[in-house]
Amino acid sequence: MKLCPALIETTNKEKEVMFTIFDREFKREKNLEIMKKEQTKAEEKKLADKAKGGQSKEEKLKEKETKMSAKISELEEDFFKKVATDNEDINTIKARGELK
Repeated sequence: MKLCPALIETTNKEKEVMFTIFDREFKREKNLEIMKKEQTKAEEKKLADKAKGGQSKEEKLKEKETKMSAKISELEEDFFKKVATDNEDINTIKARGELK
């Protein structure tokens, strides 16, 4: 059995390409390890926060939304007290706002 010289002998360009491939894969593997470590740290921190009675992001967001809704309702009430004289005026103003 006889092999072609191109399959046996390597060229300088081929060596460079292989080194760059190995280098890129080595860096990729390192980055994946770092990301995995960061993810585990984040999960541990999340569990620790929950164990301490801390709130998750969703809970904090819901709490913020509730506070904001209460504040908006309070502001609307104050506005209508200052602007409108009776319920008919309030309904008229609300109707104008809903048209837009």
